[in-house]
This record gives sequence, structure tokens and C-alpha cells, in this order.
Amino acid sequence: MPSQAQYASRSRLVDAHEDGIWCVAWSPNGQIVTGSCDELLHTFMVYGTKIERKQTLKGHTLGIAAVAVAGSLAASSALDSYIRLWDLDKGSERLAIDAGPLGAWGVALSPDGEMVAAGAQSGAVNLWSSSTGEKLGSLQTGGKLALCVAFAPDGRSLACGSEDGVVHVRRSLAVSCHGDRALPPSHRPPLAVPS
Repeated sequence: MPSQAQYASRSRLVDAHEDGIWCVAWSPNGQIVTGSCDELLHTFMVYGTKIERKQTLKGHTLGIAAVAVAGSLAASSALDSYIRLWDLDKGSERLAIDAGPLGAWGVALSPDGEMVAAGAQSGAVNLWSSSTGEKLGSLQTGGKLALCVAFAPDGRSLACGSEDGVVHVRRSLAVSCHGDRALPPSHRPPLAVPS
């Protein structure tokens, strides 16, 4: 029988939220970002065995289903169908995107923070500019509810998991969306050079 790793809780904070915590993400500067049914995001810093609340971010009107972080930018999606973008350095909301009814389940930020993606009940994954909120495109999976999404480390591919147990992977996001003009330069596929 293979040995199993044993983990012990090093730090613990009771009553971090007033209700269940549905999502958590680490920021590059060491903050933990949590989202809850209590409609709040909290950020925490861990110092040895001590966890200290740093910020409380308010704006959602229903439970927060997902959170993602890229640099000092956080994105949250909630049952209120909004995606909210937060500046973790300032502890303030940068932008709110109305994703439409049942249009914001799982959420992901591209590694450079220029795009935000969210899964929808239709099975589509919708993409927006994180600086303007402009919708950049929609990736149709042909599946059921897209529960979770993740960008590849290079930002050019996206994966989503759906309610029907299928993992969908889309490559070359610029081709799949509205063409090269709609996407930030870092997400455009390399140009083919004729030989």
C-alpha cells in the first residue's frame, strides 16, 4: 500500500465568514482571497501560524461562487450574475460586469490579468476585457453548465469543466473569439511566416 501524505492544519481562523466559504485563491503577494455565501470577499495574510483579515470587499448581492487572482487583480463571480474585478492593493472594486442571467459561474483571469472568463449555464465560456468590461467573445462547448474555467499559463488556451463530466480545451483563443483585433496582443497567436 503506497504511503499517504499526512497534512496538519498549520493555521486556522474560525468565523472567517458568516456563512460557508465556496472559493479561495492565493495572490502572488501572499494574500488569501475567499468568497462566501455571505456575499463578501475577504482577503487575509498569513504570518507564521496567525491569519489576519486584511480587507472586506463588498458588492455582490448573492453568494460568491468563484474567485481568481492574477497579480494584484482579483475576479469574483456570484449567483447575482455579476463578475466583479477588485484591486487587491487598494481594496476597492475596479469594474463590475453584468454577465446576464446564469452567465457567471466559474471565473478565471488570464495570467497577465487582461482577460476574464466565466462559465455559463448554457455551457458557453464568455470572455471579457478586464480593463473595460467589453465582451470579447464566447466559446461554445456544446456541453452543459460550464462550472469551472482555467487559463493555460501562456494565456492562449482555456479549459472548462462542465456539469456533464466533460473537460473542454480551447486553443488559439484569438481564432475562437472575434479574431486578433478583439484580443490583447499577448493572447494573439504567433503570425505564420511564409518560408
